[in-house]
Amino acid sequence: MTRSLAPILALFALACGSQDAAPPTDAPPAAPAAELDPLDPLAGLPDRSATEAADAQALQDAWSGQTKLPVFEGDNAMAKTDAVNVSLAWLEVVDGGDYGGGWDAAAGLVQDSTPKEQFSQAVGTLRGSFGAVQSRTFAKAEYSKVLPGAPDGEYVVIQYNTVFENKAEAVETITPMLDWDGTWKVSGYFVK
Repeated sequence: MTRSLAPILALFALACGSQDAAPPTDAPPAAPAAELDPLDPLAGLPDRSATEAADAQALQDAWSGQTKLPVFEGDNAMAKTDAVNVSLAWLEVVDGGDYGGGWDAAAGLVQDSTPKEQFSQAVGTLRGSFGAVQSRTFAKAEYSKVLPGAPDGEYVVIQYNTVFENKAEAVETITPMLDWDGTWKVSGYFVK
């Protein structure tokens, strides 16, 4: 079944991330203070925290300061964090001109409704005229279970203020969703 590209540009995805879940209750206890290495900032943290911290640092290093990663607290903080990580990874693929790679990593919803060639052409047309990304700054992230024109689910609508080579002021809106396989994937992208 083929649908209009307008909703599809609002519903495509990137595999990456994890469910918004509580920390595991069987996490190993922190090492006693006497055994901690004072030079290791991750010493004594449960494996999950150490892995998340390392992933966040690697992502920050990869972005070389182009985007300052936000820190979320409260309800849906893990979902927002995972969604931002997914959005930045997906944007890196698209920034590199690999529009087919964006489709390859898309949610089943997108792949089932839009052929890869059609998707690549639509995203390439949208992004190609803007030129290279000069800077990208996180603006906001909002968690929602309902979005217009999309099936009910878990979504995080993220906005970045972006400067492109050929567009000095742009707002990129990217919407990761929690896909059927339990991973966050970009389900929407729009540039204004």
